[in-house]
Amino acid sequence: MYTDHSVHLNTIYTYQVVARHSNGALIDRTILIIGQPDLGEDYYNITALIALPRTNGIHLSWKLRAKSTANTVTLY
Repeated sequence: MYTDHSVHLNTIYTYQVVARHSNGALIDRTILIIGQPDLGEDYYNITALIALPRTNGIHLSWKLRAKSTANTVTLY
């Protein structure tokens, strides 16, 4: 999955991640990759990450340390 959704640094975000295989089975694991692909930068320092399993997906909360001159990063 790729999204061009941008988030502000040093801000707490919470998302419910729901994904299913084509056969309908629930995907219960995911990888969160954060960076600025246009600048070739990946993996900003996450100051807090909480991942909680849910019946319909994974509940993710995170906060990224603002250690860049950029105001936002892209989730992809």
